[in-house]
Amino acid sequence: MKNKLFDQEGKEIPERPSMSNKDVSTLIITKAVDKLFTRNCCSFDEDEKDELIGSLESHYSLDCDEYELAKSFENDGWDVDRDFISKLEDVTGSIGSAFREHEHAWGKKYKPQPPFSVGTALIVPYFPGNERGVITGIYSYDPAWFTVRLDSADASDTSSRLIRFEDAKAAI
Repeated sequence: MKNKLFDQEGKEIPERPSMSNKDVSTLIITKAVDKLFTRNCCSFDEDEKDELIGSLESHYSLDCDEYELAKSFENDGWDVDRDFISKLEDVTGSIGSAFREHEHAWGKKYKPQPPFSVGTALIVPYFPGNERGVITGIYSYDPAWFTVRLDSADASDTSSRLIRFEDAKAAI
């Protein structure tokens, strides 16, 4: 179960944007591809634009591998080779940037407040088992993320894990 997020006034805010939301993904993909074509930075031909958007809407995810994505495009009838994958990397980079801009706009508009304070012990999601850690701060580069130091980390390990506010679970 995810934590509900609230603004500075204690009002519940909308969920973080997600590419798994069809409306968000369509908006982001279309915006990114339009931007590439407007700037003449797209290696695809203008007459491929609508088909490119359609294939991206069907197959793209933020964590996709361009090779696997290209194989999916091949099933849509695209002629896939090494150059195609390179062209696809440019497009997916633009989509990733457009999504981050969208997520940052959400953070700026709603100013989500952390559900836990620095120093709170957490069960760390995204890891097998019941890995534990402690919130060491609020990540400053993207909205609504904690930095968490794992309990299992040795003294010389200065790395942190990033945990979304909504995914954080207090350790009991």
